[in-house]
Amino acid sequence: MKRLYYALIILGLIVSGVSVAPARAQEGSTVKGWLYVPILRMAEPLYESKIGADGLHVIPDDNAVHLSGTAWLDTTYASMVEAGGGIATDADKYPAGRIVLAGHNPGVFGAIDGLQVGDALYLAKWPLVVRFEVVGVFVVDVQDTSWLAPVADSRLVLTACIGEQRMIIEAVRTG
Repeated sequence: MKRLYYALIILGLIVSGVSVAPARAQEGSTVKGWLYVPILRMAEPLYESKIGADGLHVIPDDNAVHLSGTAWLDTTYASMVEAGGGIATDADKYPAGRIVLAGHNPGVFGAIDGLQVGDALYLAKWPLVVRFEVVGVFVVDVQDTSWLAPVADSRLVLTACIGEQRMIIEAVRTG
């Protein structure tokens, strides 16, 4: 059933002209979900990031990854409060916190600088497809982590390096 679900979504995207990336499996990893960006005609499989020996996230050259330790589609306000962060309001209704996805530029996230406020992004994880709307596009110093500050609502952040800076695309859940 799960394969049919993803196959139908991907078929619909192909018919509408979206470029669907093949699921390039990271060693020892499975696809965690999919990121769809209609305005960029992009569909990318998502993997969980690995932590290297230096304690930093390892971002493979040809994959988009979910940064481990950040929210995911099944993170609720209640679980965030239990873990010591956020305020429990509307518990269990929507994911809480920042879902952070990273990729390389040039590479899998090479076109995200083309996103604008109001553009739609979709995350899919069986059986959910969740819509987010871009609310901010900005560039920060690579050492700046202020964009990772805790939030009580549901946000999606795409990030990729641009030289010595980091492109940040922030979107809020709309559906």
